[in-house]
Amino acid sequence: FNLTNATFTLSIEGAPTDRNPFFTTTKAESLFVPVDGAYGGEAGALSGYATAGIIDASKYIYTKVFNLAEFDFIPRLSPANQAIVAPSNGAFPNTPNDPANNVYPINTVTKFAPDPRRIILITYTYAFTYAIGSGTTTTQSITIEQYVSQPITDYGPTIKALLADSYYGRGFYGLDQWPVEEAALYEADGTAIAPIPRIDVSVIDTSTSSGFAEYDQNTNGAGFPLKVDTNPDVVPVLPVQEIDDSDAGFQIPGVDYTTDTYDNDTIDASNYL
Repeated sequence: FNLTNATFTLSIEGAPTDRNPFFTTTKAESLFVPVDGAYGGEAGALSGYATAGIIDASKYIYTKVFNLAEFDFIPRLSPANQAIVAPSNGAFPNTPNDPANNVYPINTVTKFAPDPRRIILITYTYAFTYAIGSGTTTTQSITIEQYVSQPITDYGPTIKALLADSYYGRGFYGLDQWPVEEAALYEADGTAIAPIPRIDVSVIDTSTSSGFAEYDQNTNGAGFPLKVDTNPDVVPVLPVQEIDDSDAGFQIPGVDYTTDTYDNDTIDASNYL
């Protein structure tokens, strides 16, 4: 048979229906379709099967499926002037995320309000146009429905999972990336603030055109180096004052005792009864 067109799409319950639920940048990174062409046993033809589907090990991200949830957060590696980001559509950054190299999509979660829906319907539609030999072209489609559920009595595991994908959740707090006066990188809705990319003059990076580290807000800072404060200020340990417990008592260094008039005085407590 000759395949002339094939599409594999999905829609999700709740607006927007075309949102990307996968733990990837685009749906195309998780969905695949066969190439157009002749299939079958003839010489030069493709294999006998035209396959489409979801790439193995693909994952959904919670806030893209249950997108009525509220997750406010501090953006990754942001300056001190950065305010909390509170996107209105529940969108939550999922890239870059490379825990093996200590790369996470946010600094930390600051607010959580769960999506009240227990089940969300995801619909996959595979449409294809083909002809048997030189016969008439035919278009058909297949629909697959998947119900994604969540527990609504305990959201602890969900919050812990999101915190595990954050710098603070992994114990990285000294993220000294920016000068103190550096302006915020994002608006309250997560929109990147110009100039883009932002140049950090405190981190030298000879691989960039500016010679310094460059943070591209629109890609969540892909390639931006992490500089953790590994030399925190250490509070000095004060020497212990040795106390002389002999009859002569002890003296505190720096105190003048020459005017002391209470040397071995005895007070008769009976005068005060």
